[in-house]
Amino acid sequence: MNIVRAEVRRGRLLPLADPDRELRIAESAAAKVLRHAAGTVPGARAATCRLVPVGEGIDVRVTMTLAAALDRPLPDRVH
Repeated sequence: MNIVRAEVRRGRLLPLADPDRELRIAESAAAKVLRHAAGTVPGARAATCRLVPVGEGIDVRVTMTLAAALDRPLPDRVH
């Protein structure tokens, strides 16, 4: 049963840009990496991250909700 639950949680498989292979990554794994990257910005934290394939190619739309501390102006956090 745990295997079935893990299969459901990983979400859809998204294509990776590799012309020689049919490589894919689980949506949940890609979202976790993006949330972690956002969390490396001082004073910022990713609340949600959603990835949706666009069209038939390898394009993916990323929608992320971020929370930021108000100790500095937001434009100063963007590098």
